[in-house]
Amino acid sequence: MKIYDIISDFKWGQVVYKEFGQFGPRLQELVQLVYVFKGHARISVDGHINDLPAGYATLLLPGRTEFFSFSTTEPTHHGWCEARAVHLDEAAFDALEALPFRVAMSDRMRMLDGMLIDLDKDRAAQSCNLQQSLAQCIFQEFLYCAGYQPGEQGNVQEHPAVRKAIAFMEVNYSSELDLEQVAAGCGVGGAHLIRLFKEFRGTTPVRYLWKVRSEAAAALLERTGLSAAEIAYKTGFANPAHFSRVFKNHYQVPPVRYRSQCWKAKEPSSRTDQSPVPIESFMSEFKG
Repeated sequence: MKIYDIISDFKWGQVVYKEFGQFGPRLQELVQLVYVFKGHARISVDGHINDLPAGYATLLLPGRTEFFSFSTTEPTHHGWCEARAVHLDEAAFDALEALPFRVAMSDRMRMLDGMLIDLDKDRAAQSCNLQQSLAQCIFQEFLYCAGYQPGEQGNVQEHPAVRKAIAFMEVNYSSELDLEQVAAGCGVGGAHLIRLFKEFRGTTPVRYLWKVRSEAAAALLERTGLSAAEIAYKTGFANPAHFSRVFKNHYQVPPVRYRSQCWKAKEPSSRTDQSPVPIESFMSEFKG
């Protein structure tokens, strides 16, 4: 069973704290997402202090004592979405606990929260049902961005460092990255991360990064009119020649031929009636 199938009865909201604001201590009884739109939050969980800057979200688990302190230089605007956890067994709890403390908010998460809050104006029963679905989608999006992958029992079988590395790559693949940067973001050494990837993924972190970049490039080839060279630089490749070589290793055809095959596979009406997706909106959607 997937973790997001055992949470229900969602509640949500937004709040603004003034400079030097504080909240707590409190005993967390639910599964709660907290995300900061502006300002900064410092959260103590059972005495362990973590920072949550603007643009990031965190998942708080039941049974922990929490204390919040907010920015001393500006008001802090944050949102929250919480749920009851039904049958949150030890395996599911461990899976959630192994996720990174903070995850960059995706554009989809922001959009879902905006829709959720906007529907508060509508008191119709249908809107309440829709809001519950949107709240569950926010949890699903967070888990996706955090690198959660459900196993047969809803557990995450991979080492936490592997999941953190994958989540880091999927957010930052368009930037210049090397092994040590990815490893540092996971709290392990480069050599150790290589061993973990070989054990759990059968590949190396660098090769996995090229896979992520190739998948992003493939989506751009299919859905935009950008040149192969433009796509190469937008997805983190060193140059067009490197992009073509790596892409062909993954898809068995060069980038230009891949695009041609994708476009030919579409119905003529869908090719002529639709314009290429604007690159800015598409890149935000993909990096989610």
